[in-house]
Amino acid sequence: MIDYIVTQVSTEISVVSIIIAYISAVIAGVSLVYNIKMYAYKHGIKVLGSYSLCSSIRCNDVYIDEVVLENCKDRAVVIYSINLRIGYNIYLLLKDYSQKPLVLQPFEAHVETFEPIECYEANCTKVDLNYLLHDMGIRKNLVLATAEGKYIVKERSKVWEPVREFFRNCTTHIVHPLRFSYAGKCYGSKALYIVRFRYEDQSEEKIPIYPKDYEIVKFEQFQLTKGSIESAKVLKDFLEKQKELGNLKCKEILVDDLLKAKEESLEIIERREMALTALNFFQYYGIGLIYTFYQNWKMKHKKSNNKKDG
Repeated sequence: MIDYIVTQVSTEISVVSIIIAYISAVIAGVSLVYNIKMYAYKHGIKVLGSYSLCSSIRCNDVYIDEVVLENCKDRAVVIYSINLRIGYNIYLLLKDYSQKPLVLQPFEAHVETFEPIECYEANCTKVDLNYLLHDMGIRKNLVLATAEGKYIVKERSKVWEPVREFFRNCTTHIVHPLRFSYAGKCYGSKALYIVRFRYEDQSEEKIPIYPKDYEIVKFEQFQLTKGSIESAKVLKDFLEKQKELGNLKCKEILVDDLLKAKEESLEIIERREMALTALNFFQYYGIGLIYTFYQNWKMKHKKSNNKKDG
């Protein structure tokens, strides 16, 4: 009986020892993997990047309008320039940080935006890059000049952008909210004028005027009339009259015509409106893809004919 009990206890101890050994091995393995990953995070460079092309009525050439860089390491990266390598022999300088290097902090993302260009040049000669930038068959990579040398961004960060959907399916519409900013503030499409009251202490108060303001109490001492907001000049004369009557206490009254400013700023926008239709799944992924394939084929056919004629 005693021998049996000793045997059972020994067996249980062996099982517990095996379990403890297994748990220890798992913990050691996890610790090893963790340490390896921490070492990888602390050493070398890994930067994900993406760029977007833009065609604008403001310039003749296609240009890079945005570059996104993402540092995937737990160490800073010092960048002296961002370049786009086209093929293996063309380097397009996008941004030069040689005077003030860009320090990409650990796990930090940096967005660089660019304005429209005049043209591309190499050795004081104008260069046409449009066909190279448009050709998806030509390999392109972002190349960084870093403190550790040349670094080729081989992976593109997985940042979704609706413009990519447009190139896959041309029935995609990308709509942008357009805002008109006056002195750093947006007042909306119905704003007619901005009235500026200047006071003796050099302070200034801005009040927007809208088409229906004559129906509400806009000022404490008097009421606007429908005729008083017909034009900026009429409104200014009306307010000056109220100032003479003692209803306004200010040094100077200025009226800025927002409608005129908007027309000058937004003249590139067509005045006609386009009504969009929301497509269902079959219309978008079925008919839309077929239509896109047809448009791409027609464009390639037209280009090949133009080359033959040329």
